[in-house]
Amino acid sequence: LRAVVDYLWEIALRIEDGDLSDAERALKAAQEALREALERGASDEEIAKLMQDLRAAMERMMRQLAEQ
Repeated sequence: LRAVVDYLWEIALRIEDGDLSDAERALKAAQEALREALERGASDEEIAKLMQDLRAAMERMMRQLAEQ
């Protein structure tokens, strides 16, 4: 959990600095889509798909960070 918090802080700093990669943009978009779906009471199926999208975006981002 601590690693996730550190990771999200790093992303927040990059967003603030305007240095977003495609993987970071995809992750941010996936987070926003899930947040909006939760707020409007989306179906369980939609939430599950958005969670899967978020996991995939997080995996891409982690691979990118590992390469750096």
